[in-house]
Amino acid sequence: MQDLGTLKKQLAQEEAALAATLQQIERIQSRVDSLRAEIETTQSRIEAAEQQIEEFKRDTQAAEKRISLLREYMAMVERAPPPPPDIIAPGRPALDSQRPDAAKKTPAAPLPRGAPEDDTIGDLTFVKPLGPATPERVKPRQTEASTFDGLEDEILTYELLPRTQTFVEELLLVLAHHKKAVALKDIGRIFRRLDYAPKVAATEKIIRQHLESAGHLFEYMSEGRVTLSREGREEAGRLLEELL
Repeated sequence: MQDLGTLKKQLAQEEAALAATLQQIERIQSRVDSLRAEIETTQSRIEAAEQQIEEFKRDTQAAEKRISLLREYMAMVERAPPPPPDIIAPGRPALDSQRPDAAKKTPAAPLPRGAPEDDTIGDLTFVKPLGPATPERVKPRQTEASTFDGLEDEILTYELLPRTQTFVEELLLVLAHHKKAVALKDIGRIFRRLDYAPKVAATEKIIRQHLESAGHLFEYMSEGRVTLSREGREEAGRLLEELL
């Protein structure tokens, strides 16, 4: 049997080895935590860059549309024929030399004796002056309110979505218009099909965060698809009434 001194020495060695191992674990864990923080920071930068890219794309699309309209207008102006040089401005009497029957015109017969020589023609007191013209009221465009049935994509893209305040409101309108449950990865494709850039980058992570922030308006279906809850459909209808 080993003596007590040997056992103490062996115990001290084991304790020292354990302490060294624990120190290595702490160093490795600290490195892992640092790497995770770097990953989160990098992910945040990536999401911010993606959102900036979407904003640049939206600005680019608007600029391309303006350029296209300007080019169409310039082409229309170039194709328009020049006005004839002998056109007389409206309200301006033509000179005798410009009238086609100037050569055939005969002098006017003299007025009979006692006839007035001015241009007045009797008493015009019975003639009532015309009142100011009343512009015709323009009939507003008829749109089926409170329902997404028959709602055109162009109205949703160019009239409704740009007037929303939050990304959750954009999701309400898009999912109500789509009507069917949709996978998170396909929501971004729906925005692209509508030719509309949402207020945030429509990645699965960001979409999930906004869905969880307003969980009572959405519900998950089978295979991870999402649709509007009853409260979400009611909220989408109220939002539609406000924007129409």
